[in-house]
Amino acid sequence: MIKQSKLVGQNDTFPTNSHRKNLTVQSKTLTPPKSPDIDLVYGHMVKHFGVFARLTFLRISNLSRNTDKLPTTWKKSIIVPILKSGKDASYCNNYHSISLTSTLCKLIEKIVHTRIMTRLIKQNVLHSYQIAYRAQYTARSTNFSIWSNQSLMDFKTNPTRRQLQFSSISRQPLIVERKFVVRVNGKFSKTHRLSAGVPQGSVLRPLLFLLYMNTIHGHIGNRVKIACYADDIAIWHTHSDIKTSENALNINLANIEAWALQLMINSEKSNLCIFTTDRKNRKAFQSNIKIFNSAIKQVASSYPKYLGLTLDIELRFTKHIETISHRA
Repeated sequence: MIKQSKLVGQNDTFPTNSHRKNLTVQSKTLTPPKSPDIDLVYGHMVKHFGVFARLTFLRISNLSRNTDKLPTTWKKSIIVPILKSGKDASYCNNYHSISLTSTLCKLIEKIVHTRIMTRLIKQNVLHSYQIAYRAQYTARSTNFSIWSNQSLMDFKTNPTRRQLQFSSISRQPLIVERKFVVRVNGKFSKTHRLSAGVPQGSVLRPLLFLLYMNTIHGHIGNRVKIACYADDIAIWHTHSDIKTSENALNINLANIEAWALQLMINSEKSNLCIFTTDRKNRKAFQSNIKIFNSAIKQVASSYPKYLGLTLDIELRFTKHIETISHRA
């Protein structure tokens, strides 16, 4: 039996007076056509909650906050493997997965996400070099800041292989003790516990990754600049001597290695590009820039693409304008 006197009050995380409106707003963001979660709750069902259902949901939310617990079914997700287009179905690597998480738990996460993000923005915690998962920020912000610089290093990280630890959040019921099952052809696997990372499909997943990436700037120095779009990172250095830029980038890449710890940086998807009008020095230069002892290849094209922008190694916009005009 849930007693109202214990669950509804000014000290609750989800007080009914101020959060009924927030609950209504967040429930409207749920996607109705999405497949149901493990407790068979659809998004359109939540959108049509009546007064009693909304009050009950808020009371459960309060109880979860007060006891640091979540209903068991809310912490369980269904993993569905999807075959990649044109791939052989007999190989597991040819599948990508989607995660069906609890709709009600996702609604709580949306409310928590809004509160945390509002606080982060108000206190100016998130640095401007990271523009992913943020309102009023686009890839153009990153492109604008790197365009007129002479050296560019682009590399990608793989956040799924990093056991993220957030001391202030890791004890919360929305994060720990999450479980999942795999569904194939209507059959379910046995239940497995998620031992590392943030649950796939979680609303808080991008936010927690932003907080993790928000610490990388402390490892960037020697006049090297950085811009990030989620796990897509670009660093660059501008100097009249190309060897000076090379040394500066190598020093900062070593610092990033120390910061990354167990985070996997894909050297095969990393690229180096030199922007200069000095054709002679650019062609003669043999780069020796490495990440985790792996040499980073220099892009072969004179028009590399980055976040939708066609760049020009001689600092012109002609090719990008032609590409955009062709699409029009």
